[in-house]
Amino acid sequence: MELSRTSSDTCDICKDIYDCNSQSICTIPCGHVFHQRCLTTWIEYSRNCATCRRRVSHQDMIKLYMTLPPSSERLENDLNVSKAEVSELKAKLSENNAELEASKNKIQNLEGVACNLKETLNYFFRERRNMENDFYNLRTALINTSKSDALLQRENERFRQSLHRLRDVEVMMKGPLVEAGYILGEMNQRVVAEHGESPAVKVATYSSILNHRLQAVQEERNQLQNEVRNTKRRLDVANSHIQQLRKSLERNSEQSRQYLNTHNPISKRKRNG
Repeated sequence: MELSRTSSDTCDICKDIYDCNSQSICTIPCGHVFHQRCLTTWIEYSRNCATCRRRVSHQDMIKLYMTLPPSSERLENDLNVSKAEVSELKAKLSENNAELEASKNKIQNLEGVACNLKETLNYFFRERRNMENDFYNLRTALINTSKSDALLQRENERFRQSLHRLRDVEVMMKGPLVEAGYILGEMNQRVVAEHGESPAVKVATYSSILNHRLQAVQEERNQLQNEVRNTKRRLDVANSHIQQLRKSLERNSEQSRQYLNTHNPISKRKRNG
């Protein structure tokens, strides 16, 4: 069923335009058309047609399935709504395009930042490997240095002990027998503690012999030094006497020549001739 544009396209009860797609439409035997919902509510309060006042009931309602041609006002409204929707969609599309462009720029910036971060991360990884290698080298060098320090400490301790022993030997060789005996006692204790045997008797014997021999050599050296000094003094005295004798001989020789020149007859003749 299709109604012409001469018939009303609005409900006389609610005064709204009919919408066949979303609302049910019905008619009654007098031929007037209403919204089914509006007519149902109207009949509950009044048994007359809202337009012609003819007597009706719920049983008189007939549901219609029809297509109403759109009115110019409705078309204009729909067109305006459509234009508004299109404008809104265009605005949203522009916003979406702007957001898309901004998102692309952000993505490019983030890609650049990610590339820089990747390069920085690779740099840090390389630096970490270099630091690990340096740490390993330093650790190896430290271990070697610790070993060298331990060796040097042991060598230093041996040298210190040797120097201490040499000083003890020097004291024994130059000092009195009492001090030498005291040092030998200490050496004997150290040797027994280290080797479990006591060579003190042999050392004491050798030390005593060396000490006596050193004293004898020192006495002989002192005697020789005294003799050398005395000999030097005598030699100086002899040299002085020789100088005096040489000077006296030269004076006597000069006097003799003068005497001969004065008292020799041949010399006189030569002077007179």
